[in-house]
Amino acid sequence: MIAKSWHDLSQAKAARRDTIVVNVKDGAGNDVIDPVTHLPQTRGEPKNKNLADRIKARRTHLEDWIAALVFNHLFSGADAWVAAQLVDFDVNVQAAALDPGIRIAARISW
Repeated sequence: MIAKSWHDLSQAKAARRDTIVVNVKDGAGNDVIDPVTHLPQTRGEPKNKNLADRIKARRTHLEDWIAALVFNHLFSGADAWVAAQLVDFDVNVQAAALDPGIRIAARISW
């Protein structure tokens, strides 16, 4: 999932760089004319604005997957350490249901 999230973030960054030239409009929707060149003013806009606007969300998504991986590895390491410490700890616990109640017996040796 980290690789997929990284790819999605890369696509969003590429969409931000993939621009088209559009004319600048005034409040009435008419082209704004440059007083020096007498040509319409232009600016670059992302071709896929929806995808280009998702960079922050996709970066957060990638960071979440990295944090999940780190969290998983830390707890897996802690579990392995506890298992290694308890490898020679012999415990036998049994439970049996009786008519008046429950009987629990435990045998511990090390």
